[in-house]
Amino acid sequence: MKKMIKKTLKWLNDESVSVFAKYHFQKQAKKYCKINDIQQIDKEYKKEVKAYWKRYENLPSTVFHRWYTGVNGIKDVRYIPENYFYDVIERYYNDMSLEPAYVDKALFKKLYPEIKQPCSIFVNMNGIFYDEKYNMISKEAACNLFQEQDRVIIKPTRDSGGGKNVRFVSVKEFDKQQCLEIFAEYGKDYIVQLPLKQHTQLAALHKESINTIRVMSMLENGEVSILSTIIRMGVGNACVDNECSGGINCGVDENGHLSDVAYDGTGKIYTKHPQGFEFRKGCIPCYDKIVKVIQEQHKKLPYFGLISWDFTVDENEEPVMIELNLSWCGLNFHQLHHGPLFGDRTEEILNSIKQNR
Repeated sequence: MKKMIKKTLKWLNDESVSVFAKYHFQKQAKKYCKINDIQQIDKEYKKEVKAYWKRYENLPSTVFHRWYTGVNGIKDVRYIPENYFYDVIERYYNDMSLEPAYVDKALFKKLYPEIKQPCSIFVNMNGIFYDEKYNMISKEAACNLFQEQDRVIIKPTRDSGGGKNVRFVSVKEFDKQQCLEIFAEYGKDYIVQLPLKQHTQLAALHKESINTIRVMSMLENGEVSILSTIIRMGVGNACVDNECSGGINCGVDENGHLSDVAYDGTGKIYTKHPQGFEFRKGCIPCYDKIVKVIQEQHKKLPYFGLISWDFTVDENEEPVMIELNLSWCGLNFHQLHHGPLFGDRTEEILNSIKQNR
């Protein structure tokens, strides 16, 4: 009986993700096509897309191909529909039952001690305070540590997607009551860190935000490959770089050079940053170091075949990991910049998933 209940609950969970992914991402793509006045794709292209994807989906949609092609001008039937990526591909490669623990920012320094990370002041896990070495401390001690800083960044450890509830706070003049009020506001499961000083080449893009390099890697047969890289940057006075917070993103090639154009969340094209930086002149400092760290570290996470890593580079040209994503890894901007995620291996990978799923 217990086994049957578990199977039923798993089926319901899988179905809920399927329904959400199909409805949400197709609706979103239609919205972006409308915003950018993207016309329907021609009949021949539509026919080719449907014929290709009928092998993998019952009712394939062409709306993603319409959006990608309408934005970047490149026709390719191998673009992965977003709903298929999240519903099928991501869940095929990643064990979602283990995902929550591996992406808990409170545990990053325990799980990934070999990767350089932002300096932590203290962390709150399930309502309990710990210092940077994971020694349990009192609320008063945490408040004292808080007041000793000039400026800090506070963020949830378990759900800060899209920059949600991420705040930079100047605490030099804070009294104890103000500290306690912020603690109460966040409740539990949050981390307090010192702000990073990013490399001047990254700051040149947009100095108000930490501009992060998003790298998607794939672990397969004991080898790690880099599928795609983009860089995300803030706009205006924004302290975060997420697209849903108004940020824009630019493609990065295998040598760390930036693409000629960037896109906002809807796919609107920018040839230079609203603050003036020309993307074609940009380059990620020590990009090869970032790739090397990812290739070494992904091998230590065998339950996750696909990982989206967020890195920046500090003033000493050292890669610094901000976070990693094991679900809802982000797909559309990789494909807008670089074409189909799996490139020439698309059919091989899709057929393998179909046979072994």
